[in-house]
Amino acid sequence: MKVPYAVIVGGHGRDWDSDWSHMARDYDTVGSLIHMTFARCDAIVNEWNDGSVVATALNAAAAPSDVALPAELSGVLRTCDQAHAISGGRFDPTVGSLCSAWRASLGGAREPAPLSSAEVARLMECVGWGRVFRIDAAGERASKLVEGAALALGGVAKGWCAGLQPPTRQAAALRA
Repeated sequence: MKVPYAVIVGGHGRDWDSDWSHMARDYDTVGSLIHMTFARCDAIVNEWNDGSVVATALNAAAAPSDVALPAELSGVLRTCDQAHAISGGRFDPTVGSLCSAWRASLGGAREPAPLSSAEVARLMECVGWGRVFRIDAAGERASKLVEGAALALGGVAKGWCAGLQPPTRQAAALRA
């Protein structure tokens, strides 16, 4: 993933020399944690990474299919399920095929080329959480029910990255 970010690390309220050494150490530690978190996100939920779990196990799968979920992806999809329910269906992570068609229609232009009404109708058949993708009650398995359906987890992925708990050793280093 090529996501720009900045790290701002403050002092610990000690003298300047002590704060400076803590800030330098914290910057390296925080930077390392951010890189590790983005790498995990890229490997699991980035639909634009052809090797990610979402891209290989779900989006590229033929329908119907039933896929065992890694624990982290299970958590993301359970969150999607909750957001879909809370929003009355307005949040729908199954817009991946629509997003892909829109990006492809740009073809390097600033404005997308219009899609035919038949193509839009076909793509709309690939959208609908609970109808085109479903997770089991335990969150251990996902079913892809409609051919061409694809997940777009970009917005959810950002929140997932922000909510990841750092490994204990690094968290302890930050508190020191």
